[in-house]
Amino acid sequence: MVEMFNSDPHWLKNAITGDETWVHRYDPEIKRQSSQWLEPRESRFKKVRILKSKCLITFFDVKGLLVYYEFVSEGQTINKHYCLEVKDARNLAILRTRQHRDSWKERHDSKHLAISFEVCDLVLRRIPFNDPRLIKTSPKYEGPLNIVKKFSNVT
Repeated sequence: MVEMFNSDPHWLKNAITGDETWVHRYDPEIKRQSSQWLEPRESRFKKVRILKSKCLITFFDVKGLLVYYEFVSEGQTINKHYCLEVKDARNLAILRTRQHRDSWKERHDSKHLAISFEVCDLVLRRIPFNDPRLIKTSPKYEGPLNIVKKFSNVT
C-alpha cells in the first residue's frame, strides 16, 4: 500500500468497499389483530412474522455513495466464483457511472465558456457568506481588484 501511495497519492480516492447484510421483510401483525377495536389506553399485542430474508451485497466509494448493490438469489452459495461474478458486475457498473459522469461534464463544459484573466484586468471578488465582517446589509462582492500575477490559464 505504501508503494501504491508513493506512486500515485490519489489512488485512495478510487477505493471501493463492500459489505453484505441480511435484509428481513416482516409483517408486524395479522389481519385479525388489525381489525380489532381497542381503547386508546389498551396496548395491542403485536406478533412479528418474518416473511422473507435476503442477503444484500453493497459497494460504497470513498464519499459514502452507493456504487452498486445486488440481492443474492435464494439458495445461492456465496463462494469464490459468485464473488468474482459480483466483482465483474460491480466493475461494469462503476465504468458506466464514470462514463455517464464524464458525459455530463463534457456537456456542462461545452455550454460554459472558460474565463481567463490577464494581468491588470479588473475583477470582483465574491465575499463568502460566513465571513465574520459580513452583516445583513453588506455587499456580496468587493472590488474592483487588479490582477497582479497570472499563475496559469485557470488561476
